[in-house]
Amino acid sequence: MFWLVQENFKDEPKYQELIDALVRQDIPYATFKSIPFSGVMEPDYNPEGNVILMGATSLKNLCRERGFLPGYIDQNLDQSIFLEKYGERMLNKAAKVCDFDKVEKQEYDNFFLRPVLDGKQFSGMKLTWAQYVDWRDRVVALNGEENSFASLKPGDRVLYGPLVNIHEEYRFFVIDGKVITGSRYKRGGKIQYDAHVDDFIREYAQECCDIWVPNKAFTLDIAVIDKPEGTPPKEALAIIEGNSVNSSGMYQCDMGKVVAALEEVKW
Repeated sequence: MFWLVQENFKDEPKYQELIDALVRQDIPYATFKSIPFSGVMEPDYNPEGNVILMGATSLKNLCRERGFLPGYIDQNLDQSIFLEKYGERMLNKAAKVCDFDKVEKQEYDNFFLRPVLDGKQFSGMKLTWAQYVDWRDRVVALNGEENSFASLKPGDRVLYGPLVNIHEEYRFFVIDGKVITGSRYKRGGKIQYDAHVDDFIREYAQECCDIWVPNKAFTLDIAVIDKPEGTPPKEALAIIEGNSVNSSGMYQCDMGKVVAALEEVKW
């Protein structure tokens, strides 16, 4: 399989490890630059055979236009589907899904809001009702302007719900239904990378994947949340979200294992 790796990923702590893994495993690859949100590669590549891209979400349409397989992998990365499939295991199990401009005021003033898709219109965030109303009104007004190129539309589907206190956050790369590698990336709300992942957290991630996976390669984020003292460790875990393997932060995950596992998949 031919790998196209965006050079903008050089800010990633594991970028060089990814390149080294491709070299070590004798896998053909090329690096390219991309102007943010342009959907264009510089220089341009159109290799034959199976091609995978590691880069920005803005390049997924280019992958599809050229028929790259696997190209950009984002099938079923829809949080409304995650809610349906994982149910009580979801961090935002009490959340609702609607159009961006149709969010309803709840009994709680502070709430969480994110797109249902992995489209990067905006990142998941905490909001007050007043902040949301101001934002909604500006989005509606902007989209009403002639020739508007706004990335966020009033009708874009979002998920919103009550806030949940998170202690730690972990990322796992899941290939062909198997948890391949993982990393902690937040602790106490602050960025903190650590390659060590306790066995029970990794086991929980695999249990989730044994229930359902959205596609052959994605990342799964797991949270350690508030629970009463004495709660079994796994009952203090919940699924945050799933994201595209092509654009996800690598943190302290073992990219050599990710490369090897993706090469083994029958696309």
